[in-house]
Amino acid sequence: MAAAQLLSCPSGPPHICRIPNASTFPPKPFPRFPARSRSKTLTLQASASRIPPTAASSAAAAPAAAAAAAGFRHCFSKGEDGFLYCEGVRVEDVMEAVERSPFYLYSRDQITRNFEAYKEALEGLKSVVGYAIKANNNLRILEHLKGLGCGAVLVSGNELRLALRAGFDPTRCIFNGNGKLLEDLVLAAEKGVFVNVDSEFDLENIVTAARVIGKRVPVLLRINPDVDPQVHPYVATGNKTSKFGIRNEKLQWFLDAVKTHSSEIDLVGVHCHLGSTITKVDIFRDAAILMVNFVDQIRAQGFQLEYLNIGGGLGIDYHHTGAVLPTPLDLINTVRELVLSRDLTLIIEPGRSLIANTCCLVNRVTGVKTNGTKNFIVIDGSMAELIRPSLYGAYQHIELVSPPLPNAQTSTFDVVGPVCESADFLGKDRELPTPAKGAGLVVHDAGAYCMSMASTYNLKMRPPEYWVDNGSVAKIRHGEMIEDFMKFFDGLDIRHGVSFRHHSFSDLSFQATEGGRWFFFFVESTLQRNWNAVGLLPPAERGDIYLTRCSWFGLDVLRSCRLEIGAFTKVTRRSCCHRLAHMATDIYQNGSNGNAQHDPQRSYQVVVAATQDMGIGKDGNLPWKLPSDLKFFKEVTMTTSDPSKRNAVIMGRKTWESIPPQNRPLPGRLNVVLTRSGSFDIATAENILMCGSLSSALELLAATPYCLSIERVFVIGGGQVLREALNAPGCEAIHLTDIETSFQCDTFIPPVDCSVFQPWYSSFPLLENSIRYSFVTYVRVQSSGTEPHATRDGEVVDSKSIKDMFKVERFLFLPKLIYERHEEYAYLRLVKDIIANGAQKNDRTGTGTLSKFGCQMRFNLRRSFPLLTTKRVFWRGVVEELLWFISGSTNAKVLQGKGIHIWDGNASREYLDSVGLTHREEGDLGPVYGFQWRHFGAEYTDMHADYTGKGFDQLSAIIDKIKNDPDDRRMILSAWNPSDLKKMALPPCHMFAQFYVENGELSCQMYQRSADLGLGVPFNIASYSLLTCMIAQVCDLLPGDFVHAIGDAHVYSTHVRPLEEQLQKQPKPFPVLKMNPLKKDIDSFVASDFELVGYDPHNKIEMKMAI
Repeated sequence: MAAAQLLSCPSGPPHICRIPNASTFPPKPFPRFPARSRSKTLTLQASASRIPPTAASSAAAAPAAAAAAAGFRHCFSKGEDGFLYCEGVRVEDVMEAVERSPFYLYSRDQITRNFEAYKEALEGLKSVVGYAIKANNNLRILEHLKGLGCGAVLVSGNELRLALRAGFDPTRCIFNGNGKLLEDLVLAAEKGVFVNVDSEFDLENIVTAARVIGKRVPVLLRINPDVDPQVHPYVATGNKTSKFGIRNEKLQWFLDAVKTHSSEIDLVGVHCHLGSTITKVDIFRDAAILMVNFVDQIRAQGFQLEYLNIGGGLGIDYHHTGAVLPTPLDLINTVRELVLSRDLTLIIEPGRSLIANTCCLVNRVTGVKTNGTKNFIVIDGSMAELIRPSLYGAYQHIELVSPPLPNAQTSTFDVVGPVCESADFLGKDRELPTPAKGAGLVVHDAGAYCMSMASTYNLKMRPPEYWVDNGSVAKIRHGEMIEDFMKFFDGLDIRHGVSFRHHSFSDLSFQATEGGRWFFFFVESTLQRNWNAVGLLPPAERGDIYLTRCSWFGLDVLRSCRLEIGAFTKVTRRSCCHRLAHMATDIYQNGSNGNAQHDPQRSYQVVVAATQDMGIGKDGNLPWKLPSDLKFFKEVTMTTSDPSKRNAVIMGRKTWESIPPQNRPLPGRLNVVLTRSGSFDIATAENILMCGSLSSALELLAATPYCLSIERVFVIGGGQVLREALNAPGCEAIHLTDIETSFQCDTFIPPVDCSVFQPWYSSFPLLENSIRYSFVTYVRVQSSGTEPHATRDGEVVDSKSIKDMFKVERFLFLPKLIYERHEEYAYLRLVKDIIANGAQKNDRTGTGTLSKFGCQMRFNLRRSFPLLTTKRVFWRGVVEELLWFISGSTNAKVLQGKGIHIWDGNASREYLDSVGLTHREEGDLGPVYGFQWRHFGAEYTDMHADYTGKGFDQLSAIIDKIKNDPDDRRMILSAWNPSDLKKMALPPCHMFAQFYVENGELSCQMYQRSADLGLGVPFNIASYSLLTCMIAQVCDLLPGDFVHAIGDAHVYSTHVRPLEEQLQKQPKPFPVLKMNPLKKDIDSFVASDFELVGYDPHNKIEMKMAI
């Protein structure tokens, strides 16, 4: 039956269609495409008899309480007849009736069920459910949620205006965002909306808005808790590198500012938002614990906090595997007692979990094709309508809406759209029956962050939206038409827009059209190649002159600007003054990875030997003789990955002349000599070039034929050339022979800029000809000399604008012999060896391991800190656990109170009972590490007892030995006490640590009887390295080496796949550890005394602890 017939319903109400009986719809291999009806008020209605048994039982919704307890279910289900149904309505019938595809199809009842699940979960709590409008901004859906009792969460002024249009109570709305505009804040202040404070300038704008309106603004402080939500980095918003929120070290500043502006703002609560698609509710609890601690601290200063906003982010089952995911009840129960104990009103901000599973994107198959071994289903939907798979690599379940044709083979397909991008896919490697042309295909769980992120790329107009409501299908949003797009250009007349006359960039005049508040103009000047359009606002009054500066591509091109308003233009000062800054927009070029921004010059590496005060020579010669240094220089500058290529070495004239004649030109390399002297006579040879400057040499090497034949470029001297090279953005690495022995020099170079470069590799100290030295390679990690990303207590404490820098993520520009010396490879090679060659062994957990015996790794602590980068290591946990050890505590609840849960499994009631410690209180680990360090030999009773002065304090004794008898060979810290082993929840794995002093440096060797390579070892390396650095500072020494000796080194069978994933990652430079230099007592350290600079690891890799 054609759609035109389906829509003709004279006996029914207007625009209502009764869907005929299923028998009138025999399966068709090529369904007829629907007529292009332009009806804007179409609704369809299903008869109850149309619902097949499986769908009918699904449609008979359980009561709200049961739905809440059971969690969310999918409202789209296959019937016994093989067709897909939405709340009893056959999706194929909807396709035949509507005006076009693709389109979004929602279940109104599912939206209700999802909200009721939150409502039921929140019983007994004072609460506000604030729907995140960014997830889906359909006005009809907003009106429905408002009617159910929902509040709204906004991130822009237009979302606030939409919420007001939908009827939301503004006093139940929360305004989020890290860049809220002043004009939007004025509207929020006027309406009484809650505003989350995100930054210093955000607070300033809120205060300004309050003064404009003359009302106090209720605010919450958005605190960044640095809790890893373990999700895609694009949707993680509560970790230390996020652009959102206030770090805890700045909290006091904000509290003082709130007190100062108490007549403008009213601090009523705190807020955090961890991210989206979170599938572990204990992550919310970790954050809530931190947040209620902040509440306590803030209340102690006299503030009357009423609200705790824990954000949203609960995930859903996108894979449709039947996975048991946390429900709203699970989420609320994890924080319920914390909220009740502080008498707070809980605000939650669900978006995805309210709306995602209520909708499908319905598409038609355009055709099927094969290229090579890859099969494609091409549909009329695309990344323009649903960008999540292309943007995030997100998975969304895909299936056909009708039974497959007889004999249709099931194959593996990529489901792709018609957009002109290889990234245009809705799903990859999906097992599907081969569909017929014109068949229906749906992408499930498309209610959130799909239509709200849709675009008109390739001029694909945004699709219409429908919902199923009590068996009827109604349109809830019109599809956009090309005519809608064309309207944006109606009535424009650029001939009477803006005119320019230039006077050496010092006087620039324009004429504004009447009524034009914002408009764009095209520049007809020599700058047209650099910028196309700039947004301008008219000034306040005719003839006003405003002085400004702006920068395009780094050039100052505008010194002042005269703005003249046409005679008929009406504009007020207030309407434009606060926007005047938008006249000149900074534009920057985003750099590429590895080197500085796109440049006609070659990038290069510096090779140099220097003393610790950066002296490089005296009287034109090297004051030291180091044969190993010459060998290192030769290996670095001659190594290539392609045997058909060679490297180039650039040097000044004096450096050339300092090379013994028999050794020049340097063999196997292109020698480039810099000289401006016309009298410089050099024998012409195939591997010698002369250039007038470093810049001209790099330009020459970037051109043919050298760009094809030269693999790497090295700058090797002399002083002036090196000074220029080290300060230029093209320098991507510095290979430094660091001479520790003192020499007199008369030529110096600048020190390595540690805000731009980080150590990649540092050899252990060497001794040759009575000269102590080491080889160090620094790599560029930022584009310019800006302060690096730093972390303190695991969180970012300083950063600069992306306009000023970019990160270098890959370091394959290094010579292979240097690249592979990164110390992380010692760990990675051990993991790889155990996976490939380890013996299969049983273990106490019953998991099974691959194991090797007697392994060792060594890490250099002199310039960097060995915190693995091929996956994220829980630094805050390392710090807090070590401080917990040092305190002598055995109470796991102390760590839990700080959001550290690494000991939870061994401290649980179930585990303690399983090891025979039935009398032990939950959380009491027994006489483990810290107890043995500080009270060895004391009689252990429980975790609450006071052991002051009892037993032997090994740690204090070792520090005393290091200070007073550093050559003692008995400086051993032992956690292994055989008489106490049965009292411990877990006998110590890292048993002994021995300390050693040499040349003013403290080294440590730790013996670990049992080492979990996946989870434990990265943590153990960091922990004992940190302990070594702390003791070194307390004893006025420098850190030296950390040696990790392992007995049974093993990989759990459940960790093999995650570790194989980690082995595919390329290391990045280790961070640099900074400690509070004032701390000279081992017991005085706190977490905030430690700062990591430049820690930029790959993402966390999930591994489950074997217990």
